[in-house]
Amino acid sequence: MSKLNTPIITKQAQDELNTRSLNHDVHRKIIVALAEKTNSVDFAEGVLEGALELVRERKAQNRAALRAACTMHEQ
Repeated sequence: MSKLNTPIITKQAQDELNTRSLNHDVHRKIIVALAEKTNSVDFAEGVLEGALELVRERKAQNRAALRAACTMHEQ
């Protein structure tokens, strides 16, 4: 393969891919562990999705608070 056809992956992109892969593995392990305890894969997936939604909401709140703080600091 010539150098022109070699994809260039930045360190940040590689870190993002590694994080996503790690998250996928962790999520799978959580679902398996919950499913074994509850005998319900659907319940385990629902619990994980609910937890992830809470994390997303908290991240959004933190970003909004940070934006507000930066705006106040600039004024």
